[in-house]
Amino acid sequence: KNTWFLVFIFFLFPACQFSSDKASEEERGLMQQHVDSLWAKQKSVQGLFRLRLDELESRKTEMGADLQQLKFANGEWLSAEEKDNIIKWEAMYRIYKGIEGRYKTAVGEGEAQFYTVKSMEKMVKNGSYSGKKEEFKELYQKTNASLAQLLIEAGAIDKEISAIEPTYQRLLEPMAATMERISTKLGAKTP
Repeated sequence: KNTWFLVFIFFLFPACQFSSDKASEEERGLMQQHVDSLWAKQKSVQGLFRLRLDELESRKTEMGADLQQLKFANGEWLSAEEKDNIIKWEAMYRIYKGIEGRYKTAVGEGEAQFYTVKSMEKMVKNGSYSGKKEEFKELYQKTNASLAQLLIEAGAIDKEISAIEPTYQRLLEPMAATMERISTKLGAKTP
């Protein structure tokens, strides 16, 4: 009689263990799907950062230096087209100046969220969240909300940059020529 009981336990116990492993695998698969959705949002956010931080800062600095130097220029030295270009240059400078801090913050937050998602993925793959469904859910919801907010902010910044980019590219050479001529007249060297 005891032998049959032991045989029964021997066959039943592995079946329970297999069932538990299967449930754990399914849970891990669902968690990975959630992580994949976070990766998709993260990729969307990163796609909105078209300019490198140093490029944005460099543009703002150069434009500010140009505008500062133009304060010493005699208005008679400038054609009507150059004056129009300078007005547009100053408007773009103000936009770059206004978004620089927001852009830095958004890029920094995007990088932090990247590492959060990467860490979550690693923990899901190695089973660290096994039996910690609520912990995973809480972190997922927090990260998802942060990425959604970041997507909105990065989209707004990208829209501003995209609106002025064609004008910036079009004015780059004419403004460089104007600044070289003005620098020569002022007796200064072009920065």
